[in-house]
Amino acid sequence: MRILLDANVLISYLLSPDPARAVAQVVELTLTDDVELVVPKELVTETTRSIGSSPYLRPRIPLHQLNAFLARLLDNALIPPEVEQ
Repeated sequence: MRILLDANVLISYLLSPDPARAVAQVVELTLTDDVELVVPKELVTETTRSIGSSPYLRPRIPLHQLNAFLARLLDNALIPPEVEQ
């Protein structure tokens, strides 16, 4: 099964990765070999930009935490080719 998550889901997870929360359970599932996570380049860009430009998110999600999470996410992800417009 392939899963594509929204940037808001990733940000919610980064804000509160409590395993009791449904969002954390979904994100953790995508980090296993049970499913195939699809991570377009645009998703990484949107997540990074949203956190970096938000006065609320920026102090709550340190850059090192974001980078470590994205590296873990991309480690086993399917990265589709960019679509030419």
